[in-house]
Amino acid sequence: RVVGFSRAMQGWAELCALPTHELAPVPDAVSLEDAATLPVAGLTALYGLERGERLLASPVLITGATGGTGLFACALANLMGAHVVAHVRREEQTSV
Repeated sequence: RVVGFSRAMQGWAELCALPTHELAPVPDAVSLEDAATLPVAGLTALYGLERGERLLASPVLITGATGGTGLFACALANLMGAHVVAHVRREEQTSV
């Protein structure tokens, strides 16, 4: 049981052939239906950041930084070399 995503595929499929580095094992406690949703937040963040193109040393505001997509966006923007400014609702969320 695995879940995977290929950027070249650009779609969803119940069955497909992918290289092993594009796959992740699905734990027995997780249904395949739930596992199919795992890449969505990360890919949403990645596609949004890629539209911004040159992020190196640029300030990037991430709103909703403590949500699923926001957490991925903060991490990915940081890896892309951006200066991340994370917007959160509550004081206790500032550790993002």
